[in-house]
Amino acid sequence: MAILADVPGIEVTVQVAGKEAVEYDPDAEEGHSLAESATCPTATKYIECIDEAPFSIKIATSRRYAWGYKGHSLGFLVHIDGNEITSRIVSSPRDQIICRKNAFCSESQQWKSYELGFSAVSTTDDCRKERIAQDREIAQHLGHIRIAVDRRIKLGRIPRTTGRLANHARKFELAEKSTKGRAISHGTTFSSTGRHRVPTHTCSSTGLPGDNGPIAVFNFFYRSRDALEKMMIIPRNKSFAPSFAELLPAEIERLARERFEQMQRDRSLKNEAKPTLKRKAVKIEDLTKEDENPTSVKRPAEFIDLTIE
Repeated sequence: MAILADVPGIEVTVQVAGKEAVEYDPDAEEGHSLAESATCPTATKYIECIDEAPFSIKIATSRRYAWGYKGHSLGFLVHIDGNEITSRIVSSPRDQIICRKNAFCSESQQWKSYELGFSAVSTTDDCRKERIAQDREIAQHLGHIRIAVDRRIKLGRIPRTTGRLANHARKFELAEKSTKGRAISHGTTFSSTGRHRVPTHTCSSTGLPGDNGPIAVFNFFYRSRDALEKMMIIPRNKSFAPSFAELLPAEIERLARERFEQMQRDRSLKNEAKPTLKRKAVKIEDLTKEDENPTSVKRPAEFIDLTIE
């Protein structure tokens, strides 16, 4: 579960097919970049999604949270793939499960309940500029669950309006060029579970005076296992050896950086281990050179006896 030390008493978890999803931290570089751009305490996790599997979001609040300040409540605003899905107001410790989106269907003129589920993204070789631009905007938000938490003051009950229209998309087909450089594998679809009876009134609220936005944000990026391996978020299966063309730009850059740092360390170790040798001057004489001032050499006299017959 995702928790924040700066805002104790609030926990958010994503459950896939009824089981709590294993959470993975982003790499150090991405984590540092996200922390720098955050305007409030933020938790960011990666989770593995499964094709056609339903999922839900569990929100848990406890007594560890400071509830008493000006009698405020907590507001949870849920966005998935860049679209607002639902919002909840919590005034005391409790657990809530968000597994559906209630929306008004314009075709049947009825409120319906739609179950959240993962759907794989496929690509097409459509090269039209308009299609690429449109799909790039969609791909920018796919695979992202965001829960923003802010402090709110309840104002009272008001009549419920028509609300948000349902998204009936079942599949995601994007121009291949629109996903270049992005490890996008899935999006969220909504499957109708039937007619939903909606209360005629809802609770109205406003932000706590003095606050300038959320007090906490929980980000969950969902990807297929293959995508998580390519991003090096989780260890790659040793039996799988991808080709260079299959690597993502971010992975190529990371591998190059790691190799460069390793070469720098190896070079540094070699320099430290290299012994220091003292050189001693040696005089070298050229024996082939003729002496300019030759000296005469005296040989001993040799006597011959001429009287011997």
